[in-house]
Amino acid sequence: MMVAESRSNALQQGKTVAENVIIVDENVVIPLYNPPHLVKSLRNNLLTKDLQYMQDGVNKTAKWSHMKDAYYIDLSVKLRNMPKLTDMHVLPSKLKKMKVSTCTQVFSQNIASTIDLMARTICDNRAGKATMTEDAEDTADLCSFQDELFDSMNADTSKEKTGKILRRAVTQK
Repeated sequence: MMVAESRSNALQQGKTVAENVIIVDENVVIPLYNPPHLVKSLRNNLLTKDLQYMQDGVNKTAKWSHMKDAYYIDLSVKLRNMPKLTDMHVLPSKLKKMKVSTCTQVFSQNIASTIDLMARTICDNRAGKATMTEDAEDTADLCSFQDELFDSMNADTSKEKTGKILRRAVTQK
C-alpha cells in the first residue's frame, strides 16, 4: 500500500518512475518485501494450491501433499529424520498461519533433504502406510530454495556458518 501511494505521489510530482524504482524528492526508493511475510504467504498458498515454477529451465510443481506424506512416513519409523516436525507444522487444521518459525522450519534444509531422499528411494507400502512419489523432488527443491533465500535475508553475523554459506551478512568483500 505504501509503495502504491509513493508511486502515485511521485507521478503527481512529475518524477520518473521506472522498473520498480520510485524517485521522490531526488531520493531513489526501491520497494522491498518483508521476507517473513513472503515465506508465510507462500506456505499458506501452498496449503490449497500446487505451485508451478521453473528452475534451471525445468518446469516443476511443488505440492503440500508431499509435505504431509513425508511427515506421515517420518512418523512411521523408529528413528525420525524430522523429529521437530509436528502436526502444527503440517496439518492445515492445526497450523498457525501467522507463525513465522513453524513456517521456516517446514521450508528447511533438513526437510528438503529428507523429502528428496524419500522421493529418490523406493518406499515400502506395507500396511497401507504413505509412500512418497518421485515428483516430490520438486517440493524438496522448493524447500531448499526457500531455506537458502530466507538464510540470505535473515543473517545475524558476517561469519560463515558451517553448511549455511548464505546465512551471513553481506560485506564489502
